[in-house]
Amino acid sequence: MHLVHPDDIIHGEELERIADALTTHAPGVDRTTYAVLKRELDPWDADRVTRCRGNLQLLYDPESRSHGLWPERCQLDLWCPHCCIAEFEARVTFQHNRIASLNTTTSAFDAPQAALYHVVVTSPPFLRPLLHHPAPLLAFQRACVAAIAAGFGATTDRERAAWLRTHGGFMNLHPWGNNDPFEWSPHYDMLVAAFEADGSIAPERWPARYEESRTAFRHALQREMSPFLGRMPVEQIEEAHATLQTNFRVNLKIVVRHVGTYQERELVLPEEAIPSVRYSCRSFFMPNHLTASKDKRTGVVWIRYANPLGARGSAYEAPAHSFFQRLYKLADFLGANRLTHRPFGVLYGEAYTKRMRALGRAPVVEHPPRGRKRLGTYVRRRKGEFEYRLADTRGGPA
Repeated sequence: MHLVHPDDIIHGEELERIADALTTHAPGVDRTTYAVLKRELDPWDADRVTRCRGNLQLLYDPESRSHGLWPERCQLDLWCPHCCIAEFEARVTFQHNRIASLNTTTSAFDAPQAALYHVVVTSPPFLRPLLHHPAPLLAFQRACVAAIAAGFGATTDRERAAWLRTHGGFMNLHPWGNNDPFEWSPHYDMLVAAFEADGSIAPERWPARYEESRTAFRHALQREMSPFLGRMPVEQIEEAHATLQTNFRVNLKIVVRHVGTYQERELVLPEEAIPSVRYSCRSFFMPNHLTASKDKRTGVVWIRYANPLGARGSAYEAPAHSFFQRLYKLADFLGANRLTHRPFGVLYGEAYTKRMRALGRAPVVEHPPRGRKRLGTYVRRRKGEFEYRLADTRGGPA
């Protein structure tokens, strides 16, 4: 933030210097990226993305009693090359710090550190057509949580409710695999806080045998997904219902770390936690990895998306129109919402507030409290010129 006096109207080189520091586009973004986004996105999305950080807001912060210039971000974390990076970094910090806030082994003068189990729960192929809809996907979430709780010995509804009052974690949706971009194969990458009820760090090994956890997951799927089979295509309902009642294959994997020739552990120690969190809650589409080129012979614009999650050198190429059509179909599963990134158990809602109150700590919030009032806006115009506009001070938080 650049502090200013509310009566000052900044001009010339000083304003240019501030603007360059605050409103430059995301570093490393190819020059073709903004052009193709403007052409292929929905007009409302395209307008916000192309104007992102092009304006400076003059704000008043009542907490610090100061006035400052801030970039006016579009906050379209799915489409904006800058905001997707900012949203991802904020999400990493939030998930890590909230898990770490359960740790009671650190002193009051040290920042708490996270310890966790990293669990991957994959959807069976015959259920994937259902998971395009929010209600079945939320039911799939409940099955994942039930499988995790069963790994800690909580198998009945009462035991599960008690476990969730003292344990929890984060669920991050991965809509496709690392090497098959845009092929719908949803799975939840889960960060389970590895702390006992008293806040001490949990054992190095997952408390249950893997097959017991997989069996609990299968039973939870049978219970949660049965009511939604009627939403499937008619020709698939009978087969899906018959498969669901069998001993069908499920995949629940706990990420293992090798600590010696014959030793391994599932516990992710504090010094290893950040890379695991970054991997788990990453954004699956980031516009800054996108470039465009025009076929001189046909005139078709082609997109090349360098998949940052796949094998080294892997990339996905497609005509721009079909590329964005596929993205818009999956848009609900790519941004930040309750289907894609959410806490569960003691890290969610009132249970988390009560836990922090018992520990005498301030809760870790996803976004800092708002309350800054807009006083005016510097609107970037062509050739670096700015126009100053007064804002409605009754316009609410910035």
